[in-house]
Amino acid sequence: MTLTSGFYNSINHDRQYYNDQVSRIFDGIIKDGIFASIGTAMVVTAAGGMNVNIGIGRAWFNGRWVNNDSIYPLPMPAASLELDRIDTVVLEIDNSDAVRAASYKVITGAAASTPTAPDYNTGITDTENVHRYPLADVYIHGVTTEGDGSISQSDITNRVGTDPCPFITGILETIEISNLLLQWESQFNDWFNTIENIMSGSTAGEVISAVTSHMQNYTLANANWVFVNQGDESYYFYVINNTTYISTVSNQEVLPGLNITKAQLEALQAANIIDGGQSSGQMILKAMGDVPTIDIPIRVLFRGIK
Repeated sequence: MTLTSGFYNSINHDRQYYNDQVSRIFDGIIKDGIFASIGTAMVVTAAGGMNVNIGIGRAWFNGRWVNNDSIYPLPMPAASLELDRIDTVVLEIDNSDAVRAASYKVITGAAASTPTAPDYNTGITDTENVHRYPLADVYIHGVTTEGDGSISQSDITNRVGTDPCPFITGILETIEISNLLLQWESQFNDWFNTIENIMSGSTAGEVISAVTSHMQNYTLANANWVFVNQGDESYYFYVINNTTYISTVSNQEVLPGLNITKAQLEALQAANIIDGGQSSGQMILKAMGDVPTIDIPIRVLFRGIK
């Protein structure tokens, strides 16, 4: 049994401390993991081609801190010729005297018709000093299957926040979200199955028609505004005719034209146009502000077209 303590002033080098002794300050205070509140917690994202990016983040594992203060690009090994595979991106912490550093590495999986993620500890001989923590699994499509030579975000399954690589949320607190992810997946599957059942039934056409819309261009000609004076209230109105889409219950929205100029937009805003009502085949716009003196291009979005 050994009793150790520290730190004390060194006299003639009689008090020297190893890095492990310095790290023990945090034993019982910080648990191993990646800090959830710093940067993007080293989340892995697609970066175009056969490359991924590892996000900004900070970690604490095995009494060692790791800080990544900028996006870290990491090239993935080339795809196999025919079969798919899954590679794992890991954070490796090597405490051996020869290395004494942390690094990001890719552990290559075996190509197969139904690939599985590799054992990310494969190849470690010094298990006392070398430790790996999985950040993400990356699905690599074979060249002759879906071989466009690129990795999409849907090919990446992040493992930050799971049991082998948990989040640190505070002092003495880590969170492992595997069960939560499974719950979300289950809830999504239930929702998707419900929508699928709806869309496969006779209501599918109703659902589609309810979300269908149509955009049409118009020009508000300045000569076609009509003045109305009702004593206490006076305004100009404009009639838009469309027997195809406008009805007594149709839903439409007026938007500026795509090619509208600055002067036309200012005139449209100054007109302070409101809904003036509608009937079968026509809708009315009321200008409660300044009547436009120039032609104004607009778009009308008709929603829920059946």
